[in-house]
Amino acid sequence: MKSLRSLLAALLSLAFAAIPAFAGELKTPEQILQYLGQHRQDVALASYSVRPDGTPEPADPMILVNPDQKMPLASTFKIVVLAAYAREVTAGRLNPDQEVSVKDWERYYLPGTDGGTHPAALQSLGIPTDPYGFATDRAATVPLDTLAHVMIQFSDNAATDYLMARVGRDNLRSIISQAGLTGQDVPLPILGTFLSWENHKDGVLTPARVRKIRKLAENPRRYAAQVDRLTAAFGNPQWREDELQFLLATQDVFSYELEAAVANVFTGGTVRDYARVMAGVVSGTFLSPEISALMRRHLEIPLPNENLFLSWGTKGGALAGVLTEANYFVPANGGFAGKPRVSVLFLRRIEPAPWEQLLTGSGLTFFDARLASDPAFVGLARQTPAP
Repeated sequence: MKSLRSLLAALLSLAFAAIPAFAGELKTPEQILQYLGQHRQDVALASYSVRPDGTPEPADPMILVNPDQKMPLASTFKIVVLAAYAREVTAGRLNPDQEVSVKDWERYYLPGTDGGTHPAALQSLGIPTDPYGFATDRAATVPLDTLAHVMIQFSDNAATDYLMARVGRDNLRSIISQAGLTGQDVPLPILGTFLSWENHKDGVLTPARVRKIRKLAENPRRYAAQVDRLTAAFGNPQWREDELQFLLATQDVFSYELEAAVANVFTGGTVRDYARVMAGVVSGTFLSPEISALMRRHLEIPLPNENLFLSWGTKGGALAGVLTEANYFVPANGGFAGKPRVSVLFLRRIEPAPWEQLLTGSGLTFFDARLASDPAFVGLARQTPAP
């Protein structure tokens, strides 16, 4: 996933001049819009202004493309984990200041599977890491709320799994029900999900293995049991050591096509649901003002100036063939000045070349920002025909 630094750089360099049409690149909002029109069956998009009660503003144009089509979420599902955490904290059932040992946090760390987010999170906290990304100080501790911070701002998978274990799956189900997220899967541990794809017992992904995983995932209860079993197995020192040696031996073995084929079993959700969550958070109406405020504190990124946006809350995710982004913005000027806006975009079955462009470039940030601030671009997006 793109770093916050690259996202900020893209935002601050945003210019709304006319941009050439799509010509095989995905660097500009117009180019991305054309790509979306050509791949509409694998696109879900929701964008609209938000009223003070968290509902869409009917006076402004709304964009809904495949809003109820369940899509693999990648790390964007961490917003649901944040919501459950925020509810537990505001209810007094979790103490955000409780110290958590890095050893317990790293119980869920699977090196080489998170794009370097875990060691980056540790280093941001002044905790040195070894070559594999583990903390060298095994006695170090961090406040529980810091894990929520790195889950969102760094997309740390190990922090996510730790928080899911602390919150509990029943509470995740409950938050999904209470929030009315009708298209949302109950999240499963990321560690166990990745281990269900590849591990030292079953080997690397093969076409036959992909078929087996997808078949198993057709039964959510059986698949969840498999994921839970593997998550627990990783806590066994010998199993863990064997798995780490397997990762070292297979670190150069990667098939984009196979990874993309199995990504569809990852936790899924819909843009309608995530637009509703982000709209509620920015308006202070998601579950309660206190829960919304806590979520805003973790979702928002600091802006060096307020020339473009007064606030920006965001969470994205990436898997092979999958890119997802959920945003809210409050534009500082333009036709939507001062109005909270949500922009949620999920993409699946992306070919390798466009996936790499979108992942490493700033195009999606430009696209989301234009939808949030430029009524003319919103009008253009509403007119983009299906293929």
